[in-house]
Amino acid sequence: MRVRDRVEQSLVVVAHLPEGIPRFWLLDNNALETFVEDELQYGLQAAVEAKILTDVNGTSGIQTQAYATTVLATPRKGLTKLEIAGYAAGSLVLHPMDGKTWRWRGPPATSSNT
Repeated sequence: MRVRDRVEQSLVVVAHLPEGIPRFWLLDNNALETFVEDELQYGLQAAVEAKILTDVNGTSGIQTQAYATTVLATPRKGLTKLEIAGYAAGSLVLHPMDGKTWRWRGPPATSSNT
């Protein structure tokens, strides 16, 4: 087992504010209120995602695995590469388009779970 170094990280405030909107516009128009709320939520999610990707891309020691023969074989090869180096995967990231080529069907049916 390897000893991990302590990594000090700082918290970052992610604030997202639109241009000012008169309060009465929101009170008089429910659709506008919903639109502004959705826009604020989208902007916040985009900012948090950008921060996470920046942190991940700036992390040393990240392992990558080129595409193998199938979508399922590729992560398995990457996990094997980590295990050989003496590490366990903390997370596994796949491109959303890769998920379209296979679907999780759950464990095989047995008499106890059918």
